[in-house]
Amino acid sequence: MPSAVPLIWVEAGEISPHTHHRVLLLSHHYPPSIDPGARRTDGFLLWLPKYGWEPTLITGGWNSGKRNVLEVPHEGLMHRLRAKMKPGKPKPEAAASSFAGIGQAMADWYDAHMGWTSKVMREAIGRYQKRRIDLVCATGAPIALAYAAQQISTVLRCPYVVDLQHPLPDYLADASPRHWLMKAIGEATAVTVASPACVTSTLTRARKMNPPVCVLGGIWHREMVAARPTEQFTLLHAGTLHRQARNPEALFEALATLATEIPEFRKETRVRFIGPDSQYATLAPAYTNVADFCELEDTMPFRDAQQAMQEASVLLILNSERERYAEPITGKFFDYLPFEAPILAIGGTPGLPVELLAWTGAGGWAGSVEEITEAIRAHYLAWKTASVVRAPRDMDALAFLSQRRMAGELGELFNAIGEHRDLVLQGVHPWSGADANRQFTDGLSYKPMSLEDG
Repeated sequence: MPSAVPLIWVEAGEISPHTHHRVLLLSHHYPPSIDPGARRTDGFLLWLPKYGWEPTLITGGWNSGKRNVLEVPHEGLMHRLRAKMKPGKPKPEAAASSFAGIGQAMADWYDAHMGWTSKVMREAIGRYQKRRIDLVCATGAPIALAYAAQQISTVLRCPYVVDLQHPLPDYLADASPRHWLMKAIGEATAVTVASPACVTSTLTRARKMNPPVCVLGGIWHREMVAARPTEQFTLLHAGTLHRQARNPEALFEALATLATEIPEFRKETRVRFIGPDSQYATLAPAYTNVADFCELEDTMPFRDAQQAMQEASVLLILNSERERYAEPITGKFFDYLPFEAPILAIGGTPGLPVELLAWTGAGGWAGSVEEITEAIRAHYLAWKTASVVRAPRDMDALAFLSQRRMAGELGELFNAIGEHRDLVLQGVHPWSGADANRQFTDGLSYKPMSLEDG
């Protein structure tokens, strides 16, 4: 279950007229990677200089061509497979006796690039050992970069921060504090999370002394994108199903109900799944009832994905009862926000995502099949009237949920570390008006280690 420990909600720092410090960012994903974490990394790289930090990024081989981006090409498949099976690292289940079985057993292990991470450590230490780096920050995937940041910071004699975009993997639930990854996370100067869903009991156990700081993601698209009238009522899910963790069964049941009740619904509707594992949608039992108006597509160029979102009547987010998928604030959430179509979050539990959808005016949440049916029915009837469905956004809310604010919050944390002072915290959540940091009213403070202490 998610941790009951409240999060620290940091306030964005002040714009700094000069860059004073240098931070080394580590992330495998960077545009043109389609991984949602790529946009978060890009936002840090773009905006951190405004808050006093000159970033250099070590990433995979994405051919960005930017001066402050150092690319380390990815290793091959067999190298990754061997790296996963090294002693002391997570192993596939014993029952997996074939390559296919091993692949299935490993699919839930999020550190798919351990061999690449080792190359990053060697590159960073070799290149920056005799240069000034004030702080190292591992952000995004793979989680093993937390260990890389720990090792690099030890050699460079500086603090390190771990920025988690996903909950810690399940295999760490019973891990010893001496486990190589738990130790790297526990000893970090600070840990930030992109969503409250990342704060599991495992992370809380690793961060007993200094709880994690929440730095919500940000919208990278700087202008609203108007919805286009379409000849068909289109529901779009653009993202990963994580095999069957995000199960569209309830969605399919609702669609089948509407197809039975409204004679023309089946002919006028199409449901698009765009993602590398979209074929997993066929495993839902109710899929056979709606297969004739479902389209399952692989990943596509970003320009085409943008057009698909612009032509969608409803943008779908599928959640799950499983802890890590119950109420996440994913990168896809921020991808969707600038587009005018309503967002419908399905399943999981209501929480912060629902509050943000209501605050921005972007959409709502439906938990049961009946609620999903009624929500889609309302959007379908709106489309029948105008050939388009619009959910006007609150522009002030969208301005707050920007990448600039996101980088400003991380920059404030970095400055607190550098200046050996408390963080400046949000007093209330702007989306609800509720107290943001009640846990600090009894005198509990958060003082990160200073640069001098590193």
